[in-house]
Amino acid sequence: MSTEIQKFKTLELNQTYQVKQFGKSFKIDYGDSCILLVSKEESDETFELYGTNLLVQYITEEMPTKKFNFVVTEKKGKKYPFIEGYIPKRKWTTLE
Repeated sequence: MSTEIQKFKTLELNQTYQVKQFGKSFKIDYGDSCILLVSKEESDETFELYGTNLLVQYITEEMPTKKFNFVVTEKKGKKYPFIEGYIPKRKWTTLE
């Protein structure tokens, strides 16, 4: 296991990763994050990764109890996690 925590942007595009463990979320400049223990699909070698807002939102909403996978996708030059079957819930503010 690598001792340096990786950033999401360093992950390989179109690669599937498996989240094996996650820590408690914390605030950063751009929202929420947490530390994830992940590996490439079909690999036992793990590393620590800063979670994105979407990954933290998935963990908070779904409260997974089993390992889950995400695929690194790209939109307009920025990398994002894609979790099959997960659609983030919208939070609405009602205006008067």
